[in-house]
Amino acid sequence: MRGVLADVVDRPRPVRRAGLRMSAPEAGRFLALSVALTGFGAAELRETGLVEAHRALTARRADPARYGRLAEAADPYGLIERDEGVRELARSICRLWYTGVWPGPSPSPDAAAPAEGLVWRSFGGEPPGTGRPGPGSWARPPADPAPGGRS
Repeated sequence: MRGVLADVVDRPRPVRRAGLRMSAPEAGRFLALSVALTGFGAAELRETGLVEAHRALTARRADPARYGRLAEAADPYGLIERDEGVRELARSICRLWYTGVWPGPSPSPDAAAPAEGLVWRSFGGEPPGTGRPGPGSWARPPADPAPGGRS
């Protein structure tokens, strides 16, 4: 696991979204932590276009000391097991990545965040009304399934 995290941190790429910009070390640290917590690769997380928006929201909502301990931990899972506050932070970051929403009364960091949530990628689905087959698709009869059960 350390090799995966080190590989991501060693080669961070600046990410821009909604006019925000983060430094390479901050981006690499947040991206490495996100890879470890979500189980998705760095390229997949970058494809969402939400790395900076999620990093910025995490920076605003998380306790800086707690976030620093989690992001710098050689064994984040061990720290999550031992520290309830860090465990809640890790859950919040995962929820943000998977659903596009930070727990509690806060707006989504980006209008595209719920549609780009990892929950849809985790099972190969599409968020309702955003992808194939598109809005109003319920009004047409379903297509015959292709051989192998996929349409």
